[in-house]
Amino acid sequence: MKLFTKTLFFFIALIIFQAVLTLTIITNIVRKNNMEDAKEELTNEAAMVYEGYNSWKRNIWKKLISLKNDTMVVDAVRYYTPSTRPFLVSALHSKFVRSGIDYIVVKEGGKAPEVIPLTLNTITLSDVKNLVNTLPHPYIQVTKIAGSLAMIGIVQLRKNDSTSVDLFLVKKIDNKFCDQLTLNRNSKATFFLDNDYMIGPFDRPLDGSTLNFKQMSTAYKEFYDISIDKSYYNIAGQKLESLGKSDSHGVTLYLVTFVSNEPYTKRLDLIRKIAIIVIFTATLLTILLSFFFSRNITSPIKRLLNAMLKVKEGTYDRTLHIKGRN
Repeated sequence: MKLFTKTLFFFIALIIFQAVLTLTIITNIVRKNNMEDAKEELTNEAAMVYEGYNSWKRNIWKKLISLKNDTMVVDAVRYYTPSTRPFLVSALHSKFVRSGIDYIVVKEGGKAPEVIPLTLNTITLSDVKNLVNTLPHPYIQVTKIAGSLAMIGIVQLRKNDSTSVDLFLVKKIDNKFCDQLTLNRNSKATFFLDNDYMIGPFDRPLDGSTLNFKQMSTAYKEFYDISIDKSYYNIAGQKLESLGKSDSHGVTLYLVTFVSNEPYTKRLDLIRKIAIIVIFTATLLTILLSFFFSRNITSPIKRLLNAMLKVKEGTYDRTLHIKGRN
């Protein structure tokens, strides 16, 4: 191989090596920064979703406590009979109509429950007939009603005859509830029972076995770059509570936050494309310069070699005029 060709190939190989090394370093740096940003965003989004969920519990809890001090409601319950039922319905409706509660269930002993709707969400008497107050003090629980999740605030109020009336403030955990937790941000809020997808904004049920929330050893766990429907998400699972008699026999409710990884993927692709264009342009320019410099280096050497070959053959009248710049 000629000296010029060898020199040119050496320069090209060196340039390509530098280009690949530069692209690899830039990609790794961007990917590392993306991961740090993704972790921070996922943690913040999961915290905000969890806070939104707890704010609903606090809101229902405040409503439960206020019932004990609401004279109109207490008096309506104290003298509650079929004939005075409209007074209780009116008192509860006026108190909770703008609270976000979906409906109120009133149960007196073993009698049939009474449902007071507050929103367009509907429920049948058969769906709420199994609601039971198991504690003498107000409390909140999450349970399944008609196959769907619901957050229920439960309080007991006494009548004049020493019997009691149980009030159930029911907030359905549906897609609207999940949307309220994220407030149209980049995240999506969903609920799982163990590994079973219950509710959320995804069009089809998700397979929780790939994440296996049931095997979480801590109350909070993060998963990164998980493929769902040809999109990639960073996911945070938070253990909430057990739906059942005990933690060992019930199923566990998980609040799962999904954050799209697409912005970080686009950022990495954009930087990679820019780096490739810059490196390609610089490489092409450098190859052209290398071609020029290689010729300038090898041409005088080639002339000197030819002259030495002539001298070797016995031709001594050879003169070289080479002007160097250094």
